[in-house]
Amino acid sequence: MKRGRMLFVFTVVTMMVALGVVGCAPEATPTAPTTPTTPTTPTTPSQPGGYSVTWRCQSNWPSGTPSHMLFEQSLPLLSDITGGRIVIDMLPVGATVPSAETLDGVGTGVLDAGISWLGWYAGKDPAFWACGGLPFSFVNDQQLDAWYHLGGGLEMTNELCADYNVHVAGFTYYNTESFHSRVPISKLEDFKGLKIRAPGGMLADIWAAMGAEVVFLGSEDVFPALERGLIDAVDYSTASDHYALGFYEIAPYFNWPGWHHVPANEFEVNMDKWNELPDDLKFCVESWVRVAAWDRAEALMMMDIEAVQKMVEAGGIMITWDEAEVARIKVIAMQVWEDWATKNEMCGRMINSQIEMNKKLGLI
Repeated sequence: MKRGRMLFVFTVVTMMVALGVVGCAPEATPTAPTTPTTPTTPTTPSQPGGYSVTWRCQSNWPSGTPSHMLFEQSLPLLSDITGGRIVIDMLPVGATVPSAETLDGVGTGVLDAGISWLGWYAGKDPAFWACGGLPFSFVNDQQLDAWYHLGGGLEMTNELCADYNVHVAGFTYYNTESFHSRVPISKLEDFKGLKIRAPGGMLADIWAAMGAEVVFLGSEDVFPALERGLIDAVDYSTASDHYALGFYEIAPYFNWPGWHHVPANEFEVNMDKWNELPDDLKFCVESWVRVAAWDRAEALMMMDIEAVQKMVEAGGIMITWDEAEVARIKVIAMQVWEDWATKNEMCGRMINSQIEMNKKLGLI
């Protein structure tokens, strides 16, 4: 176990002992009495020592991609800090339900848990799009994470998801996304008439306002559509996933560094399953998601750099955008933010709170 993780586990256990909370590991067996006693009531889920569960969880990424593998690598840590009482059976994207139906799959209990991107559910409520971070706003994971944990973003997300029988235990991050295309794109005008895959919602409205033709596709359908020429460009994930999926082989042009969106994937749990958990295990799950998020973000940062080098060596063509050109697009994006903020009360709360956080950070 990495030194940082060992320190985390030590810290978690120390905190819980200090607070008088039942520890994450099972309780020690008490000394047997010397005289016969009345049999005790069997332990129940409300008694931490007797609770254990295996969750079926569908990820947001194809098997073999860095994002999927990195999350799989975090699972032993969850087992460690819960004393083996929570085990996750991780499935790749689309294994049980289509990626854009993960929320319903988790809410109805078809899945116990899931990793998704809430923007896909804007058709249910436009506020879902605001949960995933405003496009052309935050420029790194730390800023978006600050909005979730210091700006009320996580609380508002759970207020929204409760109506769908889902609890969000936390978020995990990429880095800033980039896009691949069959043709060079280096200025605003290059988007006119371009068929680009996008995850719908607010970002789709921004691409459309720039003159692009937007095609909505779930994660599992992106590569086949690009390969068949149904789309000219793809807005999906970051460089290391792009390299693993081979985007550069059929769409060699890519922008680096990315600049249009810092996304977040939520870790969803069926509300009934979440409510069954003892409080100590809820704390462990939320703490694990935080550690997994930053382990993944840091690993992807380094893997993205390596992937960019490999793509260029293999014939990929990297395009670095001029900041003034990006600023032109941000003006368009901010108008779309304002339009979406009027869609309903929750959407307005989320967007306006992110705008305030952007102002505090000096981004706008």
